[in-house]
Amino acid sequence: MSGKADHSPGMSHGFPANPNASVLGKRMEDTSRIPASEVRQRIKLQDRLTLPGPTDAATGLKRGDDIDGARILVPVMQVQTYDRNPRRTINPKFDEIKESIRAVGLLTPFNITRRPGEAHFIVCGGGNTRLVILQQLFQEGFAQFERVELTFKAWRGDADAIAGHIGENDQRGEMCFWDRATGVIDIKVALEAASGNPGNSLSLRQFEAELKRLGLSVALANISLMKFALEWLAPLGQRLTGLDVKRIQPRLNLLKRLAGLWGMDEAGFHESIINPGLHEHVLSLAPDSGADAEQLMRRWEASLAERIGVNRPSFARMLAALDKAPSAQRSDLESLEAAAKPSDGHTTAAPTIQHAPGHDIGVSPEIPLTPRPVPNDLDLRQHLLEAAERLARAGGVAGWFAPLEALPLGYYMEASPLPQDEDMEIRRTLWWLLAAASGQLNTDLAQRLPESSRWRRVTLREGGMDESAFPFMVEDDLLAHVTQDGQAVLEPWSMLILLQDELLAGHCLELARLGAMARSADRITYRHLAEAIHRKEGR
Repeated sequence: MSGKADHSPGMSHGFPANPNASVLGKRMEDTSRIPASEVRQRIKLQDRLTLPGPTDAATGLKRGDDIDGARILVPVMQVQTYDRNPRRTINPKFDEIKESIRAVGLLTPFNITRRPGEAHFIVCGGGNTRLVILQQLFQEGFAQFERVELTFKAWRGDADAIAGHIGENDQRGEMCFWDRATGVIDIKVALEAASGNPGNSLSLRQFEAELKRLGLSVALANISLMKFALEWLAPLGQRLTGLDVKRIQPRLNLLKRLAGLWGMDEAGFHESIINPGLHEHVLSLAPDSGADAEQLMRRWEASLAERIGVNRPSFARMLAALDKAPSAQRSDLESLEAAAKPSDGHTTAAPTIQHAPGHDIGVSPEIPLTPRPVPNDLDLRQHLLEAAERLARAGGVAGWFAPLEALPLGYYMEASPLPQDEDMEIRRTLWWLLAAASGQLNTDLAQRLPESSRWRRVTLREGGMDESAFPFMVEDDLLAHVTQDGQAVLEPWSMLILLQDELLAGHCLELARLGAMARSADRITYRHLAEAIHRKEGR
């Protein structure tokens, strides 16, 4: 969470029209400027109007009076942080938020709730950092924070509470992969426990649907990654990123299959290969380093090669063969190795693929163009912008289209969630098509985007983002796929969906025609239009 989110200038701070909530004429923004007698009178009035019974907010609010959505004045020391908060890391902007709240107060109240049968309140759906700051400030002598105005939310169970905390942190982009994975799997445990039959485990498909009901969109593949990380890689904890797990999971599964061909069951493989290598690897890491997934996998491979009695080159060939032919047996791999040994001193050269000069893969060859005359570059750029905007409107993604003078075509596509409905395929294909045309997939051009842009923050790893944020944004929100080397891709047939619609096909072809003209007129400015595949430099 950020200081900016706490202090939105347009947020109203008046009490809601509610028969059990008081309406004060003016918010007490700085009690240090009000005489002590008046402060006491206001607090008394607040207590009488909002909390029937004793004036202690935590013990006097009767269970029957816990009104969902009511704004109440609560003693700050009688609110506790949520004990199952999925976020374990300290907010990197803690000191900045604290200074802001000390100077101007809490401008955006967070939500609180309480479990049935408990007297104290707990934070609900985000706000733990702000609560800790308010309590620290009160203990440091700032009397104006003794009581805070917060919003009460009815208790709906731990699954809803955890989902609320994840959602709030997701909006601010401040949750690392491990914390998010822990929180998501905790939701699964909470849902299974609440069902009254803890042994009745939710399938991943059922769990995906439950997460959507709770307001979280997490792709099935990412749920599987999270589950794998918690079951197999727990000692690495917060060092892990989503990309690390994407690289480790298929390799570990391949090693497990190979170990099985040599008579090692899963428990033995885990106990003799995975656990020792993992703990040895963790001990070798520097305190602030990442997971170093490549080094970990090399440790496992060396250990398993030694265990089955083959040298490293032979092991690497066996592993590659098993990856290509998952049904291969031990005898097949051993025969492969025998055939690989030189017998008569002759070697066979691998075939090579020749490409014509200037026709490298990923770069479009030059095509002779006969463009219609355009008066000048400014007009061409305006035509490009208008064509892109017409396509965005026709395809239902105008809400993601953001004009920006700094980019070659004069716009970019913001990275907010795409709806998963009957038009999902068209929207996601158009989003990526327009994003590629804008130039924002190019790292250098992405630096021109506003600092508030989510696409910029995720792709450039700004504002506390790590490399795991990119695959989650791409797969969960933008509905594409991320390869093991970290590239966003769509299925090859996606464009066919657009071409089946006469209107969309016409807009696509017009944008392509103008783009080709722009490349011909100014190769430097519009060079990104020649990139068939975006590779994230420096990732």
